[in-house]
Amino acid sequence: MIISLKRKFAFLCMPKCASTSTEKALRRLADIRIGGLPGMKHLNYRGYEKYVVPLIEEAGVERAEMKVYCMVRDPVSWLKSWWRFRQRDALKEPSHKRHQNYTAHLTFEEFFEMWETDLERPANVGTQRRFLMDSEGNVPDINIYRYEDIGSLIAAMESDAGRKLEMGSLNQSSPKEAGQLEIDLNRPRIKSEYDLYNSI
Repeated sequence: MIISLKRKFAFLCMPKCASTSTEKALRRLADIRIGGLPGMKHLNYRGYEKYVVPLIEEAGVERAEMKVYCMVRDPVSWLKSWWRFRQRDALKEPSHKRHQNYTAHLTFEEFFEMWETDLERPANVGTQRRFLMDSEGNVPDINIYRYEDIGSLIAAMESDAGRKLEMGSLNQSSPKEAGQLEIDLNRPRIKSEYDLYNSI
């Protein structure tokens, strides 16, 4: 997460949405940068409410003054990115502490089925909607952009920053594709994700 008190914005780093590249572009603007472990770098909106808001208010900035930005990705594309990411060779080793997340033995459809039915590893990646939920279970009125329209996000943040931002190459997963998909987009969990995505 990147927070600029001077320019009054916060950027929430949604996993698998170019967060590493965007974070690097914004790093020089940051008064506060929360990174390191994935759970810290990818602090969700509830974490922002609980930990960051008291901090910025202590610094003399009102919560209402802050613009909060985040990106979301086409839900199937987002899940495919997770599926590919968890195929990396390191996870193949049984001795790896996250070996249970390994997905190279799964088709995307199998991974999707595990995710949709909310089974545990290796499809325990959560949802983009939940990442954005506030403490009352609602998606707040913040500045959400589509990953596929990253240019609009950068333009908005450049306006806030008053300077040009240099975006590096995106941190992408392996190019392996899932092929022709046979998944039902009307199932409850994925439909809820598309309802959010299509509302942007």
